[in-house]
Amino acid sequence: MSDDNSISAVNLSGLSKPINTLIEKISGAIEGGCKPWQIKRVAKAEAAAELIHAENEIAISELELRAMRRFVSEEAKKQANMESIAEKAFPKLQADTDANKMDDDWVVNFFEKCRVVSSEQMQELWAKILAGEANSPGSVSKRAINLLSDMDQSEAETFQTLCRFAVLIDENVVPFVDEDEGIYENTGLYFEDLAHLDSIGLLHYDAFAGFNQRNVPESFVLEYFGTVIQCTLYSSDDYKYVTSTDHKQSIPIGYAIFTAPAIELMKFCTPTPVDGFVEYLVHRWKNHSPVVVNPDQK
Repeated sequence: MSDDNSISAVNLSGLSKPINTLIEKISGAIEGGCKPWQIKRVAKAEAAAELIHAENEIAISELELRAMRRFVSEEAKKQANMESIAEKAFPKLQADTDANKMDDDWVVNFFEKCRVVSSEQMQELWAKILAGEANSPGSVSKRAINLLSDMDQSEAETFQTLCRFAVLIDENVVPFVDEDEGIYENTGLYFEDLAHLDSIGLLHYDAFAGFNQRNVPESFVLEYFGTVIQCTLYSSDDYKYVTSTDHKQSIPIGYAIFTAPAIELMKFCTPTPVDGFVEYLVHRWKNHSPVVVNPDQK
């Protein structure tokens, strides 16, 4: 196995303290699996396989030899994947990061799941999560990691597309998907995609009743990629909303809501705003909700 693209090629003398600490943390948690000077264990396994092949050392069947070669090859690929993800995480560490505060079980689980990830794009996402957890231990649950490990690249891309419609409503992040509008399909997002994201644990999707956000104050804001929409609730006989004595009520927030692990994962996505979506939000809320809206650039 060549060391050209491995952590072992990194000049340790040039690494910052947070990077060195993260390497030590990874190495301790997974028995040296990512420690630069211990990467040679794969090369040693390859050498052992060659020795086994020699008839004067030990008798071995062709089937056993093929199994050994497959094992070494697979482990080398997994090792390369782990090293690549770790290296991609290094530049994302903060100067005051202390990886020693990371939970060992979390690190073990992370590398158990990410070792089969070979896509550059998916490795970048995993690297962001590794760095994010190192920078803020406890911010990413094992449940979120396990959910990500079951996602393929296509599902991750669909999730990121959905995140382009994420709106902050009274400090609650929701994927605002409402009526069968072309604005969603124009981005490649279809309602069957929402059903699929529901099936893999990223959403709760209800195409019939939808969801309401309860206990919304009389005045609140919608925020979308820096654009703030000031909202004020009003009472109307046309809507079946119950206003409480503290002037709070429920408002419709679309057909889907994120699950808790999805909210954790979306922090590491890099969605871009959808052209015309602010205007759509204003139009939708003016016509279908008991809300007065006034867009204002933050």
